[in-house]
Amino acid sequence: MSLGGRVWDRRGFTLVELLVAMTILLLVLSVANGLFYGSIISLRHGEERTDSRENLRLGLDRMSRELRMAEEIAEDSDPSNLKFTNAEGDAVHYFVNASNELVRTAGNQNLVLASGVAELILVYVSGNQVSITLKSTSGLTLDTMVTLRTTQKGKD
Repeated sequence: MSLGGRVWDRRGFTLVELLVAMTILLLVLSVANGLFYGSIISLRHGEERTDSRENLRLGLDRMSRELRMAEEIAEDSDPSNLKFTNAEGDAVHYFVNASNELVRTAGNQNLVLASGVAELILVYVSGNQVSITLKSTSGLTLDTMVTLRTTQKGKD
């Protein structure tokens, strides 16, 4: 068939045209796949960091709230172990175990408050103030200052 002086072939595309089209399509799909994979990895990393921050925050909030109402801080509390008597008269102990979990022990009950905790640091600023710092295994650090209702026994 002739159209404007050109002869059109109705048989379709040549092998070279198909190979070029498939190569271009393969390159476009490879780039799209790389972008998609990168965004999924970034999303997962962000979710892990958010979960870690939320874990630390919940553990820190629980600890500081209970410490604020403590009746007495135990003399054998040190920078990585917090021991006190709560308002109900129970002996409470906060520490980080070998599995990197923030644990609250009261009576015979162990309660894991947060996972992924690398370190618990307690600094007694004055007789009635305690600085609490939690460091995660991912490098995140949260801290707070707690003003106690009572002073630490033996630290006045």
